[in-house]
Amino acid sequence: MIEECLICKAPLEYLERDELMECAVCHKKENSKTRCVNGHYVCSECHTRGLDSIIGLCLAESSKDPVAIIEKMMDMPFCHMHGPEHHVMVGCALLTAYRNAGGEVDLPSALAEMMSRGKKIPGGACGFWGACGAGVSAGMFVSIITKASPLTTDSWGLANLMTSRALGEIGKVGGPRCCKRDSFLAILAAIDFVKEHFGVQMDKPAVVCRHSAQNNQCIGNRCPFSKANRRNTVDINEYVDKLLSECKTVFGDRLLYVGLQGSYMRGEATENSDIDVMMILDRLTVNDMDEYRELLKKLGHYEKSCGFICGRDEITRWNPLEVCQLIHTTKDIYGSLAEYLPEASREDEIAYVKLSLGNLYHELCHRYIHTDRENSIRKLRGTYKGLFFLIQNLNFLESGEFIVSKKELKGAVSEADRVMLELDELPDVYDFDSAFSSVIEWCQKAFIRIDGIK
Repeated sequence: MIEECLICKAPLEYLERDELMECAVCHKKENSKTRCVNGHYVCSECHTRGLDSIIGLCLAESSKDPVAIIEKMMDMPFCHMHGPEHHVMVGCALLTAYRNAGGEVDLPSALAEMMSRGKKIPGGACGFWGACGAGVSAGMFVSIITKASPLTTDSWGLANLMTSRALGEIGKVGGPRCCKRDSFLAILAAIDFVKEHFGVQMDKPAVVCRHSAQNNQCIGNRCPFSKANRRNTVDINEYVDKLLSECKTVFGDRLLYVGLQGSYMRGEATENSDIDVMMILDRLTVNDMDEYRELLKKLGHYEKSCGFICGRDEITRWNPLEVCQLIHTTKDIYGSLAEYLPEASREDEIAYVKLSLGNLYHELCHRYIHTDRENSIRKLRGTYKGLFFLIQNLNFLESGEFIVSKKELKGAVSEADRVMLELDELPDVYDFDSAFSSVIEWCQKAFIRIDGIK
């Protein structure tokens, strides 16, 4: 059933001016702009009845993924397709995941405060106030964890920046409103904001909508979470759950660690993306590799399976030069990767960037001179991945912030770096001479940049 009016399921209408209306449930009279075409009005208090039940869910939750947490709330009986309950749910999901990811917050009192504040934002605020309640809820979340008030300085600024960030992402997509889509956009913006400003890393999944059938105003392919936009990608959460279950069955207590890497970890997977999984056993034998290969075939999507498997002795003696890249680009699924990696210094990270840059530069020059032009033209786009990792690490050394996703990295680096990050977006027919020259010039300047890093 597509939801509109909670009384008769008829479509809603939004008036230009407030009118005195009587709630069809509790019969309270108040001004509102919203009713169904048959005249039914339901007040916010009645619309959100049962919302308090999310407190117990949040207090018992251990997930660091605020999207997974709010999806559980959306499955609860009180939650409708659209409505002011989302103005509370976004902030509560973020508070819970933030606490579980190591953020310092008194969760019971924070949830109570979020409930009180969020309920004050009426339905329809997105259109009538120009401020979606889901986006404002993300700002409330930051206000609560920073103890912001009208008289504070830094925390006041951070809370307002968070709201503007969330509303910016919501506004970019455009209307009509969808409380599910806007909640996801606000949460994803908050995950990045919290990592940037507080150093707390909540889990950031690839979101695929499962609510479109209940939404009369679904915008279809224009929605960033539409299934149509991810028709050939894998449901990575389902895949990882099955993989972990199979690995535990096959390897038992010998399984020490499973982690996700690559574009699925970054939430940027396309139909051509591999599924990059890292696994550590107590020790690795050829028979283990045989069993793991068969396990992956049984799981499905074997043609996309990729990644790395090793034993504990190997990973604890791994080259320190690669530790920074590994630790920042691997999402723990089972166990903690940091527990098994050797210590690494800033000097190791600088050496890693120098080595990677040298290898890339050598490859470019060798291919240009020793293979035919058509091969160079065809393979230049493939240089993108090496450039992406290099710019990630260069930016980390220069700014102190390791940015995982390509989208965020493009917004933080120089124009020259951004051009390199867009190399994989070149059309089928492009100006090879110009593109190749720009890559060579970038590499040459990068050698000088690295020398300037202390």
